[in-house]
Amino acid sequence: MDNGVFVESIKVVDEVDDMINLEGKIVIHKVSNGRKKVSIDYTTDLWETYDNVVANKSGSHSPEKDLYLFELSIFKNPNIPLFIEFAVKCDVAGSTFWTNGYQYIYDENVTQKEVFYNEFGLSNPAEKRNECIICIEQVDPDDFINVTDQCNHENNMCRECVQKHIKTEVSDKGNFEILCPEDECRKKLQEHDIKKFADEETFKRYERLNLLFALSQVQDFHWCTNQGCDSGQIHDEGDAAPIMTCTNCGQKSCVLHDLPIDNNRLSCPECERVGPTPPNEEEMTEVKPKKKYFSMFKFKTEKKNPEPSQALLELEIEERNTELALKIIKERKNAELRKQNDEQKRNSMVQKQEQKSENFMRRLKKCPVCTSKIQKSGGCDHMKCGNPLCRHEFCWM
Repeated sequence: MDNGVFVESIKVVDEVDDMINLEGKIVIHKVSNGRKKVSIDYTTDLWETYDNVVANKSGSHSPEKDLYLFELSIFKNPNIPLFIEFAVKCDVAGSTFWTNGYQYIYDENVTQKEVFYNEFGLSNPAEKRNECIICIEQVDPDDFINVTDQCNHENNMCRECVQKHIKTEVSDKGNFEILCPEDECRKKLQEHDIKKFADEETFKRYERLNLLFALSQVQDFHWCTNQGCDSGQIHDEGDAAPIMTCTNCGQKSCVLHDLPIDNNRLSCPECERVGPTPPNEEEMTEVKPKKKYFSMFKFKTEKKNPEPSQALLELEIEERNTELALKIIKERKNAELRKQNDEQKRNSMVQKQEQKSENFMRRLKKCPVCTSKIQKSGGCDHMKCGNPLCRHEFCWM
C-alpha cells in the first residue's frame, strides 16, 4: 500500500459486442481535513495514450477506510487479450497522492480469464474468493469450477457441491433440466456439463429422464398408470379404443381419463359413466367391423383373419416403441457428436489463445522502479518507462 491508497479489485461485469465493462474498488484511508477527489489514469497501449475516469465514493470500507468505485468501458479485439495498466490519483487537502502501477489482463478464451497484478504481486480474482457459496467451506482455488460455458459470474462453487446439486435434481426430484445454482445466473447445464460433473449412476438416470421426456412428446404416447412402473408406450386408437395394456407390467389404463383399470374389466368406469357402454365379452368373440372398439387390432375382416393373441399385440407395440426409442437415441448421439466436435474445435482455439497469452507475457518486463509492465517492440535496448509517474530509463538486457 502507498500513501493510504490502493486498488482492492477489478473485474469484468458485462460484455456488449466488443465492449468490455469493468468495475473496480479503491480503498482510501480516511482523512479529516478536506474533501478527496479520486480518479484513475489508464492505458491499453503501454502509456502511448491514456484516459481518465473519476471514482465515486460508495460508503465506508471499514471505520478507518473509505470505499470508492470506478467503471471502465474498453474496446477489446476478440483475438487479442485485453491488457490494461492504470494508476490511482487522489487529491486531498491540496496534495496529490498516487498508487504504484497496476496491471490487469482479461482473456475470455483461457481458463483463468482475469489476472490482476498489483504492488503486492499477482492476484487471481477467483482465488480471492476461497469460500464456496454453497457449502460455505474454505476450498482450494483449483476446486472452483465454471458450471457452464454460459455462466458469466465468478467461479465461486466447488466441484463437490455442483456434483451434489446435480444428483439432488436428477435422483431426488426427477429433473433433467438442471440450472446453475447461482441465484443470479440460473443458466441451463448442457448434457456435456452434466457428464463432466455427475457420477456415472446420476448421468445414466439423467439420460433416461431425457429419453422418457422425448418419448412423452411423441403423439399418442401415454405413460402406464401403475405407480410402480415407469414405462410408457404409443396407443393411437384414441376415443375408439381407449384401453391400453402396458407391455412392461400388464396394467390396463384408460388413455382418455389417465386412470388405471382393473384387469378383469373391459372398459373404463368413467367412460361408461359419460358415454355408451362398450360391447360385452360375448360380443367380443365375433369380429364386427362396425364397432370401432376393435380398431386397435387392425383386422382385415373380409379375409376373416383370426384374432391375434395378446402376446402378439404386445410384441408389435414393443417393437414400435423400441424402433422409436432407437431413432431418438441415434438423433441424440449424432447431436452429442456434433457437440463434441464443436468442443474439440473450441479447445483447440483456447490452447492457441493460451499460447498467445503466454507469449505475450514473456515479451513483457517490469520497470525496475515502478514495476509497470513494458513491451519492447523494436529498436535499441535503451528503454524509458511509459508510466507518466515514473519515466525511469534502463537497459532492456
